Amino acid sequence: YVKTGHRQLGIGQRLLEEMEVHSAASGEMLVRLEIGTKQPEALALYRRNGYKEASAFGDYREGPQNVFMEKQLDR
Repeated sequence: YVKTGHRQLGIGQRLLEEMEVHSAASGEMLVRLEIGTKQPEALALYRRNGYKEASAFGDYREGPQNVFMEKQLDR
C-alpha cells in the first residue's frame, strides 16, 4: 500500500518489480495476490504488469469485495 501523498512516484511499480525478481530468484514461477475492489490504482498497476484475474487460493474465499490475480514469472 502506498500512502496518498506518495503516489505517482513509481514506488508501487518498483516494489512490484523487486518482489517479482526476489520470487523468481527463489524459484517461484507463479505469483498470486488478493486485492480489494476499492483499490482501482493498484488493480491497474497489476494489470499493466501482466497480472490476470484468477480463482481464490489458500484460505481466501470468493466475494464481492475481493479480486484474485496471478502472473507466471520468467526465470
